[in-house]
Amino acid sequence: MDIGPYRILRELGRGGQGTVYLGRDDRGELAAVKVVHGFDRAFDRELAAARQVAEFCTARVLRADLDHNPPYVASEFIDGPALHQVAPLRGAALTRLAIGTATALTAIHRAGVVHRDFKPGNVLMGPDGPRVIDFGIARLVDLSQSQGAAGTPPYMAPEQFAGGQVGPAADVFAWGATMVFAASGRPPFGSDTLAAVAYRIIHADPDLGELPEPLRTIVARCLAKNPMARPTARDLLLNLLGEHAPAQPDAALRQGKAAAQPAGPADPRSWPTPGPPQGPPGAMPGMPGAPGAIPGAPGAVPGVSTAPGSWGGAVPTEGVSGRVSRRVVLVGGAAALAVAATGVVLWRGGLGQGTRANPTPTADGTPTTPGSTPSGSPGSTPSGTPSAAAPPAAGQLADVMESAVGLAPMADFTLDARITQGTWHTTATGRLAYDPQVSDVRMDTRVTAEHVEPALTGRVLMAEQDYVGGRLVTDQSKTPIMLYARFVHAVASIANVADLARLTPGVQSEGRTYTGSLPTTKGPESLWRQISAINNDEIPQEQLAKTTLSWVLKLDERNRPRSLQLSWHMLLDEGARLTSPFNVTYKGWRDGEISEPG
Repeated sequence: MDIGPYRILRELGRGGQGTVYLGRDDRGELAAVKVVHGFDRAFDRELAAARQVAEFCTARVLRADLDHNPPYVASEFIDGPALHQVAPLRGAALTRLAIGTATALTAIHRAGVVHRDFKPGNVLMGPDGPRVIDFGIARLVDLSQSQGAAGTPPYMAPEQFAGGQVGPAADVFAWGATMVFAASGRPPFGSDTLAAVAYRIIHADPDLGELPEPLRTIVARCLAKNPMARPTARDLLLNLLGEHAPAQPDAALRQGKAAAQPAGPADPRSWPTPGPPQGPPGAMPGMPGAPGAIPGAPGAVPGVSTAPGSWGGAVPTEGVSGRVSRRVVLVGGAAALAVAATGVVLWRGGLGQGTRANPTPTADGTPTTPGSTPSGSPGSTPSGTPSAAAPPAAGQLADVMESAVGLAPMADFTLDARITQGTWHTTATGRLAYDPQVSDVRMDTRVTAEHVEPALTGRVLMAEQDYVGGRLVTDQSKTPIMLYARFVHAVASIANVADLARLTPGVQSEGRTYTGSLPTTKGPESLWRQISAINNDEIPQEQLAKTTLSWVLKLDERNRPRSLQLSWHMLLDEGARLTSPFNVTYKGWRDGEISEPG
């Protein structure tokens, strides 16, 4: 496959805003080629601003053709791991990371851009120092001062959850959280459920872990709840450079770049640990002129290029940035904070790869190299997924379950559905993958209509388009198996399971088992319409409204669905009650996705 002048070698990453491929041009130069989905001209303005970021801070733009079909941006391929793959860091390695990323953030803000998704997965450890990548949800400063949440929850600022003004201060907060991760391997507010993380970010003090002084004090200021109390990115950089900090902005960037240069090819974790903070009590370590500046920061080094360039092009799997049309409710004491219904990102902890090929996490969360167990294989679990989680309260079931599934969105499933006092019987077995961008699932499954003679069966892939036996379905009325496949999709869909929980009044719970009941037409519309369809649409809607759905949902130890027992009840005129069981099992939750053929 070719995109513009690039021969595509393999896929590097995928997210709501696009897909990133590794490409090579006719000169043999490698590039990260991002194909942009949902492009509009605002992205054109964003790209123009991002090009002003100094190229040594991020991934240099090589080519962009937004009129190409499809639109794409090709950026420099950074040959290095993402920060989350090498953390924790110690000593000089941590110091260089802090200065290098603060330099990049200063350059980004100076170009008029707010990144909005600064995190370990978007920091690549390049051979010439750290690079901050992926401006996938960045906005121009004048466009970013708006309400709504976007980003990766463990690294989001309080104002992002609260629907307040989101500006450069949110990036500074994310930088601070990223430095805690770099030193300890853990974000400062945890990475379990979305509701729990958001509550801690808004109300609790950060856990700074093994972060050493004087960096610890600087990071603590960056994690202030009030954005006005945080330093600007430039002040942050000057604090890190300490008494050697130059007054001129360009000189500060050059010095920051020089300070971030690796000392050599040695294992970065073998570099020495900085000494204890110096200076009199009460002095702010790292402040310009203070004796407690970050150790190892050299004086100004002339001659480092500050040529303009860059828009980082990778889409990491750590956090698929974009809009999610599901509300998230955060409960703290007697108060409830309703987070904006759009823009909140469900994250997969520890999977961001930047422009690197995605390593596959094993069952214990350790990434493997290409050639080992492939991503999406049963049993693999993303790093960052907690080994166990408390079962959610009934009122939080839907949101907590969707957050948990967002961490490991693919599962194997089976379905067995029957209509009582009839021959109708459908079974299915296959895979499904939850897509948080649209709160829906893709399915690759073998569907069998057991009651048809001879049995009607087929392999069906349901994504943006539908395929049977690998062929695109152009006329569903001429493809009988699709009637049953659509029913399977409606019953097993994680989005519909979550909506059942949301729409059911008075959900009951015992441990990790949840039960509820509601009128059929008060449930998810796609579900009751498929129930009508399998009955040949012969049941009038007013009659369907008199039927009920009851359900029993069981979660696993990480709050992901294990089984759904859905029953459809119809009360006949003579008082008899017919119950039709639709049973689904889920297992093997893991990272992965389902792609369309070709």
